[in-house]
Amino acid sequence: MPGPKTQAEIILDLERLAEATERNAALLEGSHKEQQALQEALLKIKNLKAEQMELNARRQAMTQRFNAAVLEGKEAAITLRSLVRAKVGHRNELLVHFKMAPLRKRAPRKRAIVAAQPPGEEAVAATAELPDATV
Repeated sequence: MPGPKTQAEIILDLERLAEATERNAALLEGSHKEQQALQEALLKIKNLKAEQMELNARRQAMTQRFNAAVLEGKEAAITLRSLVRAKVGHRNELLVHFKMAPLRKRAPRKRAIVAAQPPGEEAVAATAELPDATV
């Protein structure tokens, strides 16, 4: 018969063993010391399991508090970055120090040139720069 594997199975096995020894005390005379050791171990296991469950609940509560603090920090960062952008300007390169991208001039647009292809073949698009209108 395979032995217990999970913590719950182990605790249940120990409880049943303690109960069986109590019911058959007359048969097991002279094993009081061993029965007492089993009872103490079982009590210790139950106390430690209760403490483990309490710590798990505290960990979950701490995680919730941590996530709330992170959300507050993100909101504060958004507000501060908005203030920095308003004070410094949207195009100032100093925004890079605050991990924000300044508005920059756009690259010239490219025009797609489609080469004439015989029927049945796919057209290949090539790109070329548009002439600069400011010249």
